[in-house]
Amino acid sequence: RAAGVVDVARTVGRKARTYLLTQTCVSLLSGLLQGTFVWLMGVEMAVAWGMLFFLLNYIPNIGSTLAMIPPT
Repeated sequence: RAAGVVDVARTVGRKARTYLLTQTCVSLLSGLLQGTFVWLMGVEMAVAWGMLFFLLNYIPNIGSTLAMIPPT
């Protein structure tokens, strides 16, 4: 019985790490693309906007939308 709990805990941990790694890669790519886009548009502090987009992309469903509002 205890071995089953340990197996479940390991599975949950592995899936959580996989999710966070995937989310980080997607957020990094999105932040780079958004930062490049606002830089090309001539918006000041493009690097800061890209970093904000990267961070807010971790918020499900609304993070990306919230990140696009200020530089727009």
